[in-house]
Amino acid sequence: SVEDLSGRLGSSDLGGLVRINLMQKKPMLTVDLTSKSLDFDDLGVVFGIPVTPDKGEEQNAEQKKAKRVYDASARLIPDARIDFGRLAAVNADISFVAAKVVDAPMGINALTLKGTLRDSVLDFEQAVVKTSTGDLDAKVNVNATKDPAFTKASGALENVAINRFIDTPMVRGTLNGKFALTFTGSGFREAAASSNGEVGLWSNNSELAKFAVEGAGLDIGEILLIWATQDKKNPEYLKSRCLAANIAFKDGQATLKPAVLDNKDSLIAATGGVNLKNESMNIEVFARPHDVSIGTISGDIRVGGTLRNPTFEALNEQTLLQAGLSALLSTISGPLGLLPFIQTGGEPDAPCATLLADAKETGTRNNPAAAVTPKKS
Repeated sequence: SVEDLSGRLGSSDLGGLVRINLMQKKPMLTVDLTSKSLDFDDLGVVFGIPVTPDKGEEQNAEQKKAKRVYDASARLIPDARIDFGRLAAVNADISFVAAKVVDAPMGINALTLKGTLRDSVLDFEQAVVKTSTGDLDAKVNVNATKDPAFTKASGALENVAINRFIDTPMVRGTLNGKFALTFTGSGFREAAASSNGEVGLWSNNSELAKFAVEGAGLDIGEILLIWATQDKKNPEYLKSRCLAANIAFKDGQATLKPAVLDNKDSLIAATGGVNLKNESMNIEVFARPHDVSIGTISGDIRVGGTLRNPTFEALNEQTLLQAGLSALLSTISGPLGLLPFIQTGGEPDAPCATLLADAKETGTRNNPAAAVTPKKS
């Protein structure tokens, strides 16, 4: 055993204990490691995720290869596989805590993994990802007794800033959520293409950037002019009465059921979904004002293309509208930015209580991944 291990992996420091017991029928490995500062790039290359080096930081050969492969692909999900067959060699008790994570997606700044490996079944009873505002707390079970591996993941999202998922000034606040999903596959694409389960997301404090539109009769060109002249760094915001999304996964098809944002001026919703087998999207976004004095932005939007290269088109013949709302939606970047949540209506208010309750019930229905109670750090 090594009890005072101290070293580096790329730009990351590692320290702690590593012990192996060879007296048992199957070697027993005990790993208790910590990192004061973990560079996410050092993890990303393991999974074929491209990395962007800091100024003055050199990429190693593996990092350069991962970036070349990703840049040459039209897919968002990396084409990487994990050799779960290696799990058969040992049993293990595992603990890894990164007090600080740098250069990570979605503002991840700390990480905790605690679990066991027994006879090719990897069971993380605690998988916690922290951001500056909130956490993702999950339990993950990987059964690698057969190839391909079967994975169950379930847990909760608490107070994570919306702009960690959707990089746009048009909406702000924090997200809560629950998820219960299963995957079959030893590669990321294979697993995504087989996903089943559900995800529920909601916000208690979301705000949508407000168009300063007063009076009736404004056409889309005038509305866009107002938007173009607003202070993007300090826009006006309108509090939402509710923001909720329910997403069902079945055989790799993710379907919005639906996603809704409601405020005193408008109701915004999206239906459709994403085929994770090929990453194609077919999402329809609808918008209606509550107050007729605001005027009606007639015409709805279809989001197509792929996760890596989305397209936007109007669902009517008004090409000006098509160009205008497409431009607004294109300000959203990042994977979840491809799932707009916009249906506003001189329609009834959204049934917020029902939508929020349904989102919060995620994982409590007949779902093979739902029997999970994540442990708090």
